[in-house]
Amino acid sequence: MKKLLLTLFSLYAIGVVLESCEDQSESSNNSSYESSSESSSESSSNLTEYEKACKKNIKKCNTNQDVLVIHHPGFYLPSICKAAAEENAKWGDIDWGGWLASSFTNYDDGNSYQKDGTIVFRDYEGKYQNGFGAYSTKTTHCKVDMNKDEVVMVWVN
Repeated sequence: MKKLLLTLFSLYAIGVVLESCEDQSESSNNSSYESSSESSSESSSNLTEYEKACKKNIKKCNTNQDVLVIHHPGFYLPSICKAAAEENAKWGDIDWGGWLASSFTNYDDGNSYQKDGTIVFRDYEGKYQNGFGAYSTKTTHCKVDMNKDEVVMVWVN
């Protein structure tokens, strides 16, 4: 039941995020879907040879952004990251910000996919409960094996 709700939430969040997407400035260390969504809406007739190759074969993509924007058109929200983080939470449930909040929309730039097949996604909004019941906002990192669609590691700081 929990996985079904998580899947439904992810599908709903994709629709909400797509409607409310605005361009944001990119930081030097990571990217977000909001800042790169315009290139995912191009028609296939406007794609370069590189983009066509990347779209057809993920191994041809040079960067993490190309993997997520060209090969996985639209948004790739790793709901598996939420489930893994909640499974490892020490005290209580994690407050992700409600049904309309989208999680793990930031990811590492670079070419980690080409090196080891993984991409690290980040969520900056998760509120974790401590042993006294108080919540504090933490950054949740989630390393995903993009070939197997599996969580390799989740950590919080």
